Amino acid sequence: MANNSYDELPYDNLTHQFSHPTNTAVIARLKGLETPDIGRCRVLEIGCAAGANLLPLAMAYPDSEFVGVDLSGRQIEDGKKIVSELQLKNTELRQANLMEIDESWGKFDYIICHGVFSWVPEEVQEGILALCRRSLSSQGVAMISYNALPGWRLNQVVRDMLLFHTKQHEGSEKRVQQARAMLEFLATNAAGQPNDAYQALIGEVSKQLGTSSDAYLAHEYLEPHNTPVYFHEFAGRADAAGMQYLGDCRFGTMLDSDLPEATIETLRGIGQMEKEQYLDFLRNRRFRMSLLCHKEVTLKQQIDPQTIRHFHISLAKRENVVKHYDAEGEKISVRLNENNLTPSRAMTYAMLEILLERWPNPIAFGELHEMALSRLNIKAEQAIDIAASTMADDLMRLYIYGVVRIEDKPVIPAAPPSDNPVAYPLARIQARMNDVYVTNVRQDTARIDAISKLIIQQLDGTMDTETLVRFVHNLLRSGKASAHVNNKPVDPKTIDERQVRTLLDTILKRLGEMALLLDHTPQTAGKPEVTKQASAG
Repeated sequence: MANNSYDELPYDNLTHQFSHPTNTAVIARLKGLETPDIGRCRVLEIGCAAGANLLPLAMAYPDSEFVGVDLSGRQIEDGKKIVSELQLKNTELRQANLMEIDESWGKFDYIICHGVFSWVPEEVQEGILALCRRSLSSQGVAMISYNALPGWRLNQVVRDMLLFHTKQHEGSEKRVQQARAMLEFLATNAAGQPNDAYQALIGEVSKQLGTSSDAYLAHEYLEPHNTPVYFHEFAGRADAAGMQYLGDCRFGTMLDSDLPEATIETLRGIGQMEKEQYLDFLRNRRFRMSLLCHKEVTLKQQIDPQTIRHFHISLAKRENVVKHYDAEGEKISVRLNENNLTPSRAMTYAMLEILLERWPNPIAFGELHEMALSRLNIKAEQAIDIAASTMADDLMRLYIYGVVRIEDKPVIPAAPPSDNPVAYPLARIQARMNDVYVTNVRQDTARIDAISKLIIQQLDGTMDTETLVRFVHNLLRSGKASAHVNNKPVDPKTIDERQVRTLLDTILKRLGEMALLLDHTPQTAGKPEVTKQASAG
């Protein structure tokens, strides 16, 4: 995390929802922790960059306190400007070395350390683990991500070649330029037989990096430190620091449900930690997002699906449930591993219908259960109890496969377009900054086209649709933006108001489906009382 490289080429402003307490608290509670209330907690992010991952949380939970730290002064200053514009009073971004974080910073209920551990020297890695032990509250959860073996070993080969080629070049821009040239050279000229494994490796990594940003290429492949570790090594080091492995941010990766029955049988009976290492071997895993808690906490060994009754549920992605038609009419199916599977149980079918209708917003388990019962006209008390149990079991399976998202506490609700559309304030700022990605109210990263970026900047609730039609018309006629209507490029000289209205309606509908619109302008976050003690400290 060298100061000069991140100041020279700041990292992409990305949100990582899997790292958020909305997700990590669910996994912790499934494992038996009584996690602190996300609505009243303290959160620390190590390596926060300009705050793109932290600020959506601060906006959603005004009574919690959020502290971000990064070595890059430029990124911290960029983040502070956004904090000021959003009028967030519950957020503090500090330029500091993570090794300087001591008891004076207080306790934190949730610690996020994404994209740091593998990219710092070993003594700093040990410092991160010691910080978690020292600064995490008693029932708190820490998330640390890192490049994992065996999967990253192949990427390491390419990294070594890029480092060798760029070692004589100075400056991030020049080094990235040379790295891309080297990748093209390798992809074109790498020796070997057709379908050779080495050629396949070079081709795969070159293709991946060909579409990646300069910042990703520079900081993932050209930094002085990038040390992948085996899962068992990381867990052992955490144990030595007084922490214990709790689980993975991607819950389904901890389990073997996607494997053939014979493989599952072979792995049966071994401990969870050992099993996860074997799963990494089988899947060639190259990246992990591990959750840690204090060693003194007693964790459940068996997951009870009924715990899901306490949470909120939504589809992980809208395309996870698809509509189609057959001889009997409209049907819905679950999209899983490139296959469409129609649920056989009526309760599951009804539940998925409701989640699709509610997209992109989550719904509490109890409300989802009641709506499904009403849809199926189930009234008998015993049948109701069975239906709730069935729903929890099925939701757990869908959660494991990544079809649904389960959250401890809902965030700001999204809304369809209104007469005076309002876009998520952080997304408006990011669009104005011309970021490649914007953040939506689900705390996901979304990519929008150029004309949508220009439109979303105007959506503060003060412009009605007629004003927006004139705005878009002027954009097109002036040549400041281009667009397509009915899959055909718009001629700015001949486009009429009807076509502009159709275009605007399409864009606003898409922004709504992407969870970028609200039904009101959210209140600015108030400043919680800063005690430097976490809620469960």
